[in-house]
Amino acid sequence: MKLINCYYLSLMSAMFWLMGCDDNAPPTSNDVYEIKKIDLDSMPEASFRLFRPWSLNNEGTVVGWSSVLAEGGNPIRPQFIYENGSFVERPDVLGAARDINQAGVIVGGAGAVEGGVEHAFLSDGNTSIYLPNLFDLSAYSNSAFNAVNESNVAVGELTKPTNEKDGFFFENGQMTLIEVCSPDKSVVVPLDINDNGTIVGFCANVDFSQSRGFVRYQGEFDHIVVPNIEWMMPTGVNELGMVVG
Repeated sequence: MKLINCYYLSLMSAMFWLMGCDDNAPPTSNDVYEIKKIDLDSMPEASFRLFRPWSLNNEGTVVGWSSVLAEGGNPIRPQFIYENGSFVERPDVLGAARDINQAGVIVGGAGAVEGGVEHAFLSDGNTSIYLPNLFDLSAYSNSAFNAVNESNVAVGELTKPTNEKDGFFFENGQMTLIEVCSPDKSVVVPLDINDNGTIVGFCANVDFSQSRGFVRYQGEFDHIVVPNIEWMMPTGVNELGMVVG
């Protein structure tokens, strides 16, 4: 019998979000789950009303974002980092965190209150890479990284004012568009990447209809299509290449 640590978030003493477990081995019927509550009283900004834990690494560090509507109705979405039983502040993390790897590299989207604009960032604990500082993103209204692997290769999405989306991966300072499903699909969203560089995500019409999944490995693409299913969204891939969605 082994103990698996899990985490949940309490909202208004009534709602609970199970966030995941920090054990590498698959659970069995003999496992004992220890549920740990995230203490919101230690949150630096008590005025936030929406807490969104999004990812965690094997060290049990949880990342995500918290939100509150600012004046004018635009959301403020600062970092949400929880480790060793308390919230921590990392000045290098610019905004809402979507993933963290074992080295503590965090990726996500940093948004300005004015206009609700959000753009992708990658933070390594000391410095931050802010995508608009490296590339001309004038054709896009928003961008965000969705996942990062142990080689610090990140995948994300670029959103146009028309709500069309281009998927991309970022490696060694270079951004490469993921050209899949074109020209019949105008939305491409990569959601995860494993340490082998396998990328999974989905593509769809601009209204997000008729979605189908994709897998990219070593520059080659496979589509994931299930008969009689109109919506397909692969959300994760492990080191064995197994895909979930």
